[in-house]
Amino acid sequence: IGKLSYNQWSDIRRELLSAQNQLLDAYQSLHLQHIEIQRLTGVPVSDSE
Repeated sequence: IGKLSYNQWSDIRRELLSAQNQLLDAYQSLHLQHIEIQRLTGVPVSDSE
């Protein structure tokens, strides 16, 4: 506690939020691609494979 300035803490928090947003974008893209594969093949794709 007290080892980081507010600006340092704010920058780290901003980087964390950016990384989390990138991860959510990647999950969304994966989900949409999964749906598209199922739509094109007509075969359900299991998440456990």
